[in-house]
Amino acid sequence: MLQSCKELQRSKRLKTLLEVVLAFGNYMNRGARGNAAGFKLNSLNRIIDTKSSSNSRITLLHYLIMVLERKVGIIILNFRKGSILGDTVV
Repeated sequence: MLQSCKELQRSKRLKTLLEVVLAFGNYMNRGARGNAAGFKLNSLNRIIDTKSSSNSRITLLHYLIMVLERKVGIIILNFRKGSILGDTVV
């Protein structure tokens, strides 16, 4: 358990993921709440509830995964043993 927590703290990909989520939130809330310096982890639950205005079958989660994979180069779904968000556990 302790090793898993340490790995999450060291994960560059998790840090990038959270930075992109924060940037998305700041963009979507521009003018209403200003630029947030952070967010509560429980607010991540709302990503799946935020729907596209042009296609209600697409959520913010779908779009976030697409951006991360295409633009940032992070592969979200990596099921290799000993891997968290594509970072190899040592």
